[in-house]
Amino acid sequence: MSVEMVIVSAFAASAVYIYIGNRLNSVMHPMRMELVDKAERLLKYSNLRDEDRAGIHGVLDRVYSYRAAWFLAIGVLVVSLIQAVRYLFGHKRSADNTPYKRELTDFVRVAVPCILANSLAATILFSVVMFLGVLCMLPVRSAARLVILAGNGPIQASHNEAGQNH
Repeated sequence: MSVEMVIVSAFAASAVYIYIGNRLNSVMHPMRMELVDKAERLLKYSNLRDEDRAGIHGVLDRVYSYRAAWFLAIGVLVVSLIQAVRYLFGHKRSADNTPYKRELTDFVRVAVPCILANSLAATILFSVVMFLGVLCMLPVRSAARLVILAGNGPIQASHNEAGQNH
């Protein structure tokens, strides 16, 4: 393969990556508006726990962050492995009996793809992690919830990158 062919291939791959990433971002706009509606409904609960309230605000702050997408993709793997090890050693999860549990789960279900849409590579990594997690029966679903609602995580300040696509 000649040098010119490598350069043309790299340019073409970059152009396709950027195009697909931008299309993914624009397709997610209606879902992001749905996320805001779900957040508004959740925040109206008078008995909403402080950590859940902080997590919802954190998600809304990071909904356009590519760093949050990477944190989610990598964080789900780490948290699901930790939860699997804890389960092997007999640690039981505490029951979540909050009256808004269904709404919070639905919020997370919408938030994950909204955040992942900011980075195509993070979306691919997340998909691979989820697929492998399901194959290995790791607790990836609950790990995604824990990672996404981490209100004071290391990417708290990344909401300043709104609109950046990497």
